[in-house]
Amino acid sequence: MNFLKKIQNLPLKQRKTILWIVVSIFAVFFLFLLFQNIEKSWEGIKSIPLPSLEEEIQEISEEKTEGLENLEGENSPSFEMTPEMKESLEKLLEDSLKALRESE
Repeated sequence: MNFLKKIQNLPLKQRKTILWIVVSIFAVFFLFLLFQNIEKSWEGIKSIPLPSLEEEIQEISEEKTEGLENLEGENSPSFEMTPEMKESLEKLLEDSLKALRESE
C-alpha cells in the first residue's frame, strides 16, 4: 500500500503518465494474446479438408448435362430457315451495317 500512497502524492501529470504506461503494457499483452489466438484459429481453418474447385465444377456440369446425350439423333428437333426468314435476316444485317457506317 505504501507504493499506492507514493503514486497518489505525485503531481497529476506524472500520475497520468504512469497510468498510460500501465495501460499500454496491458494493451500490448492483450494484442499479443489476440494474435496468438488468431494464428491458432487460422491453422485450424487451414486443416479443414475442402473439395477442390475443379471437382465441384465437374460434378455440377455432370448434373446439368445428364439428360442431354439423348437429344442428338433421330428425335432431335431440326430447324430450317424459310426464304422469308432469310430475306428478313439479310435486310436486318444490311440495315445494321448501313447504320454503323453512318455513325462513323
